[in-house]
Amino acid sequence: EAQHKRRLSMLISETLFVLSVLSYGSFRVIRSIHAEKKLNEERITFLNSVTHELKTPVASVQLMLQTLEKRKLPEAQKQELMSEAVSSLRRLSSQIEDLLLSGEVGRSRAEDFRCSASMCTEQAVLRHRAMGTKVEAAIEPGLSVRLPESLMGRMLDILVGNAALHGTSRRPVELALQKEGA
Repeated sequence: EAQHKRRLSMLISETLFVLSVLSYGSFRVIRSIHAEKKLNEERITFLNSVTHELKTPVASVQLMLQTLEKRKLPEAQKQELMSEAVSSLRRLSSQIEDLLLSGEVGRSRAEDFRCSASMCTEQAVLRHRAMGTKVEAAIEPGLSVRLPESLMGRMLDILVGNAALHGTSRRPVELALQKEGA
């Protein structure tokens, strides 16, 4: 009877161990499936956003070219439409460059990149002033970041452009670059 109890105890222990391993494995598989599903949903959302952003300038240029093709317009209107088409194509080109750059950044390590944040910010300010944007800047010299220079410049252009577009038109865009915690 003692041997029977020992065997029964060993059988119960082994059964509990196998059940706990199966439960843990099932938990991990279910968790992995949920993570994969969430990643797939995020991927679809991203692709839909990118597709929309790329289609907008294409549709704009197509509409402008069709207008030029089908209507007799005064020369001034033709020039304005062509200028807007070129602007839309530049925006499309910029968006494609951003996508390519994001892929490059995603494949690289942060240590692979370093640029002068101070210099990039000064260049962005000069670019926007040349385009007629009122920009006031306080830039701490000698600051650097672990980003590709082109990405840093693009981020600053977007930041200043949005501030100029959505800010108060009477006030200049105020841009400050300083070390964190300063």
